[in-house]
Amino acid sequence: MRRIPVPLLVLLASLLLTAVATAFAAQAGRAAAEAQFTNAVQATQDRIAARLEAYIALLRGLAGLFAASAEVSAAEFRAYVERLDVVHRYPGVQGLGYSQRVRPGEGAALVARRRAEGMPEFELWPHGKGPEAHAILFMEPETARRREVLGFDMSLDPVRWEAMTRARDTGAETLSGKLTLANEPGEDRPAGFLLYVPVYRGGTVPTTLEARREALEGFVYSPFRADDLFAGIFGTEREPRVSFQVYDGPEEAPEQLLYDSRAGTPELARRPAFTARTRVVVDGRPWTLAFESRPALEQSFNRSLPAVIAGLGVLMSLALYVLTRAQARARQSAERAVGLRDEFLSVAGHELRTPLTSLSLKLSGLSHAAASMGGPLAQRAVRDVEVAQRQVRNLADLISQLLDVTRISRQGLLLRREEVDLAAVVREGVEALAPQAERAGCAVEVHAEGPVVGRWDRLRLEQVVTNLMTNALKYGAGRPVRVAVSREGSVARLEVEDQGIGIEPEALQRIFDRFERAVSERHYGGLGLGLYITREVVEAHGGTISARSAPGRGATFTVELPLEQAQ
Repeated sequence: MRRIPVPLLVLLASLLLTAVATAFAAQAGRAAAEAQFTNAVQATQDRIAARLEAYIALLRGLAGLFAASAEVSAAEFRAYVERLDVVHRYPGVQGLGYSQRVRPGEGAALVARRRAEGMPEFELWPHGKGPEAHAILFMEPETARRREVLGFDMSLDPVRWEAMTRARDTGAETLSGKLTLANEPGEDRPAGFLLYVPVYRGGTVPTTLEARREALEGFVYSPFRADDLFAGIFGTEREPRVSFQVYDGPEEAPEQLLYDSRAGTPELARRPAFTARTRVVVDGRPWTLAFESRPALEQSFNRSLPAVIAGLGVLMSLALYVLTRAQARARQSAERAVGLRDEFLSVAGHELRTPLTSLSLKLSGLSHAAASMGGPLAQRAVRDVEVAQRQVRNLADLISQLLDVTRISRQGLLLRREEVDLAAVVREGVEALAPQAERAGCAVEVHAEGPVVGRWDRLRLEQVVTNLMTNALKYGAGRPVRVAVSREGSVARLEVEDQGIGIEPEALQRIFDRFERAVSERHYGGLGLGLYITREVVEAHGGTISARSAPGRGATFTVELPLEQAQ
């Protein structure tokens, strides 16, 4: 690194900082969109659960009809369902039905009774050999196709019977597996399922398994066409933010697909930005839901902010490159030119801060304007502006650090000593960094028994405290930071301790050099100048700075400054 010309090194470092800032902004935008996707996934699941819960309540009410009457006639059943207006108020429901438990020897009497009630064609079908039958007695609203299912013994179908036995044994509503409905015409019949609620003799659920099996009278149930059900839930969305597929069972088996919201759209060929898989139990039946983001959500990414940060960063990088190149050339000039160069750096530093200050004020005004508007878009704009403001502050700090490094390498630090209380400087520094500590999730503890007064450069001591605290908050985020000030004889001691990622033993010495870092630039920003400047300030005061650490066990930085009698 030392063999690389300083201007080129500064350019590379500032471009790296720009790349990191740009990547961070892009990642922040993607994270916001991913959060929207997660919310949309949860909202979709909640809407499905809420709709099915409404249908369960519908069937429970129907079960109450049988509990309140010794025998429900076809006319009573029809009147009850007509009053509910199922077709219009409950989209997706194909109808409401009731299946009667037919014990051995009861079939002939049931057929005779139904024929006497005006159904001369009624019969039990198919003719199985099971110990009992569960024949469909009622299905409303009645149509020609639905009339054909009357008398159908659902216990002979394994999928239906599995759900019916679960409902019988648990006393709770139960969803069947994927099946084709008995009254659907044609060979390519759509996928569907049934929802069962058991009906027991006496109207209450018995307390034991044996009693529930004995007291079962039948089931109220509702058949669903999956396409109609989900279209009824989500069909009103103009620009859905997610598409989803519903599979019956714990796996995404193609033969178990119940519903695909992408059917008939060109989305089948696109690659979504976000996907998610969830497995839920719906009324005792496992379902697998596969989600994909749709263009309406993906287009909400804020792609302009990364471009703005990248453009600003490149301009600042070039400006810094020009600045440091001018400095390098000035160092080769005569002694008279050195003074001109220093003057140039001072002016350039102020000139670079001027547009940054203006930009910061503009961003602040933009933040207030967006906050006053309200709404999700305004909130997103406020967050984006805050990201840009932090990058502006980072660039300003970078300029200050680079100017300090140039000053140190050329003529050292000029100290303006005065009587200073180190404990007071530490407290003020911790207070100034309170917002950063809050963002980092760090609780800062300050231990100072009393004033520790010496003759030091107050501004430079503030710089030392700020640099050490900033490092502790950056590498110890989410954990407490301890700052202690004490006096031991003729030495003032400052300790800053974090409980962060720690430092490798071989890096403990080189971290105080220029542009040296103990961690990957990929995960932590900065150019590696803070500790170098801190060491130069401490040594200019005649003091020392050291660090002790171990990987994963935090780090402690100790500054010792000689105490001079106040004059």
